Amino acid sequence: MRELVNETAEGWTIHRVEARPTVVVADSGDYAGLVLLAPDQPATVGSRFDHQGRSWEIRGRRPYSRVLVAEPVADGQRQA
Repeated sequence: MRELVNETAEGWTIHRVEARPTVVVADSGDYAGLVLLAPDQPATVGSRFDHQGRSWEIRGRRPYSRVLVAEPVADGQRQA
């Protein structure tokens, strides 16, 4: 859980917000599916994760969206 602090006319307010999973489109060209990454899992361009027996790397973000896009990592570049 994280806290957001906002200043209002009446003073400061604290909102407790549940962390949300990160939505990633896993797109291999012949397959595309949604993957939900845990809130504590790194989710920035260059981050890698495993899904359906493959390693995926986040390559970017969909235009005008919070959704990230990942592509499979080439076999020679898999995580150790």
